Amino acid sequence: MEEITLTRRELYDLVWSQPMLTLSKKYSISDVGLRKICIRMNIPIPKAGYWQKLQFKKRAPAKTLPKEFTGSEKIDLRLREEGEEKMPGIRSQLSVLQKEIENDSRLILSVPEKLVNPDKLVLAAKESLDKKLNHTSFKGVINCEKNMLDIRVSPENVKRSLRFIDTLIKSLKKRGHDILIKNSHTYAIVEEGNIEICMREKLKKVIVHNGYSDGTEYHPNGILVNRQHKVD
Repeated sequence: MEEITLTRRELYDLVWSQPMLTLSKKYSISDVGLRKICIRMNIPIPKAGYWQKLQFKKRAPAKTLPKEFTGSEKIDLRLREEGEEKMPGIRSQLSVLQKEIENDSRLILSVPEKLVNPDKLVLAAKESLDKKLNHTSFKGVINCEKNMLDIRVSPENVKRSLRFIDTLIKSLKKRGHDILIKNSHTYAIVEEGNIEICMREKLKKVIVHNGYSDGTEYHPNGILVNRQHKVD
């Protein structure tokens, strides 16, 4: 069990050299725990989107380490041993993060009955979907135009989907995360990873009988799903 001692300056240099989640794999501490240590030691940490800016060679200056600090100037971290079980730490980390989000007074996590002051991305999606509602009698699934929010629902569920994704986007932004739309896909930028978001309506398989052979159709069933998965 190898431990290393870092000065406040060394820890500052460390968290600005690699993402928190990457460091949590090297050291026996969760990214949430590491973030709390930085707060306690008055060490600024990269905001959401910082590592993506570096990846795309955009300007992203690091924040200066404040001189004002009267606590301990050193911290001990234990290196994670090879084969060390990581899942309990991840579960604990997720539990802490869930409670933190649930207790965040800035967030409104319940979906309202009406769309009020929508985010500009949601407003653009609404205008795009409204055009399709006004010019088509299509009964299947409709979606936004290219390079807009990834929404795929039946006409009957457009309003529901907009209210839900507006609540999600506003909460993500208040937590300091950015929303990226690229190649008609929607991503939430969280730490060093992108999480793809797709608001879609489930489809049910229906067998259609005719005089010659049976066919298959897929009909919207009214169940909305916010499909999410991390993209490296």
